[in-house]
Amino acid sequence: MLSDNPALLEEVVFQIGAAEARNLASFLIECAQEMESDDLWEHRHLSDWEKRNEELANCDLIVFRL
Repeated sequence: MLSDNPALLEEVVFQIGAAEARNLASFLIECAQEMESDDLWEHRHLSDWEKRNEELANCDLIVFRL
């Protein structure tokens, strides 16, 4: 079920290996750095950040600023 407020999701499951987990962590760290340095930063798509990984293209992760 979709939430009206995606920040309130109860659970998210990532079925990934170590390399993908490191890649995801790098993406999230970069998003945090961008948020801190740009007051106008709104959101970023993992699929745009990492176009090399075709598996991630099927289900996009989007990070929005609170």
